[in-house]
Amino acid sequence: MEPKSHYSFGIYKYGQGYWVRMLTAIMLGVLFLSAAAWAWGQLTKLSIPMPTWAFTVNQIDGSPAVGQSVTLLRAGNTAEKVGTAVIQSAEPSGSDYRLVVGDIVLEPNSHMLDAKQMEALGAQGARSFYGAVNAAAGIRVFDLVYIQIAVAGLIVLVGAWMIYYYVGRKAESVDFLIATDAEMRKVNWGTRKVILDSTWVVIGATFLIAFVIFLSDTILFKLAQVIGLMGTK
Repeated sequence: MEPKSHYSFGIYKYGQGYWVRMLTAIMLGVLFLSAAAWAWGQLTKLSIPMPTWAFTVNQIDGSPAVGQSVTLLRAGNTAEKVGTAVIQSAEPSGSDYRLVVGDIVLEPNSHMLDAKQMEALGAQGARSFYGAVNAAAGIRVFDLVYIQIAVAGLIVLVGAWMIYYYVGRKAESVDFLIATDAEMRKVNWGTRKVILDSTWVVIGATFLIAFVIFLSDTILFKLAQVIGLMGTK
């Protein structure tokens, strides 16, 4: 007696309903890949903590030192305070310095991008270091791309498993796809001549209906104008 189900590589009824199952898998694959791409783009809006910042500083007066506490200031004559930070690394780059600062404490309603100057005061209250901020960039705790890869990869893996399960393993859905394939084989596809003739009939009918609608609209519009003119007299 023939078994009711046949498995090959874990696929239920392997080889049956091939094209319908294959096209279903492809369309579901496109859907899940689109979802992964959408998630990747949406995750660019994710805010990741940036406990350290890198500054490019020029117009330097004095020498920055690791462990030195600096005051971050806004631009302008008043040099309003933005916050304080501690230099974690200081690397000369030509006439500029690349400073990485941490232990940041900001003033209310302030942001690190507001900092356009920085200074440090010595033991006697005299300025020991000053620099103008040329560029600033936050350093995230970890790169955003790792989250994007993890989420997009998870969507693709879940999608691949669902496609394999519903298109390849689950008896109910596979039997439905096989039955669909069998019904599609019963369809009597028209010849090239029949399709062309039918296409021309549809095109001709479309233009005919459009002409009738246009003619009716024009007549009704003119009639409405005439009635309107008669009503004003």
